[in-house]
Amino acid sequence: MILKTLAFIALLGVSLVRACSEDLVGNGGALHSPNYPDNYPNSAHCVWTITTDPGTRVKLTFDTFGLEDGGTHCSYDSLVIRDGNNKTTDRLSRLCGGTLPDPVIASDNALYLEFRSDSSGVAKGFHAQWSAINSTGSTVGYSQGNSSSSSSSTVVVVAAAVVVVVVVVVVVVVVVVVVVVVVVVVTLKINIFYRKFVLKP
Repeated sequence: MILKTLAFIALLGVSLVRACSEDLVGNGGALHSPNYPDNYPNSAHCVWTITTDPGTRVKLTFDTFGLEDGGTHCSYDSLVIRDGNNKTTDRLSRLCGGTLPDPVIASDNALYLEFRSDSSGVAKGFHAQWSAINSTGSTVGYSQGNSSSSSSSTVVVVAAAVVVVVVVVVVVVVVVVVVVVVVVVVTLKINIFYRKFVLKP
């Protein structure tokens, strides 16, 4: 029983990560904490990787920001931003509290964001927009970012729907064929019975 409970908790944790983790690709777009503009949940863990065109730099600008205040070390809930596309790259910021952060600019075309909330205390969360800038700081031609995970999910859902439709059609055809066969067999038996017993001289 204990092992089953632990396994359920582990699966729940993986589900929470998958629910709000995305690979964002493009020269502009937006992201937000889970459930925004409502409060984010406890024990959340989200990861976003932002990638813009080669030769550009990612600029992240916050519209709103509000996490549980954990002091200078952000000991409770936090958003960590790293200069690159994985968690081993240099940390640019560790954010918490209710102060709107200054824009964050990467040294290259990738940013890695990791949001965690603890088991108690929640807040509204955050909403941010990213853009691609060139070496002079000017915004590069905007192209709406897309999420590879969202696109994959959409493809999977569409494929599943097609499979369901095909299965339903096949089942309906089989049922119709079976009904027709039964009707034919019953009709033949009735005809034979009628000829054998009713029309018997």
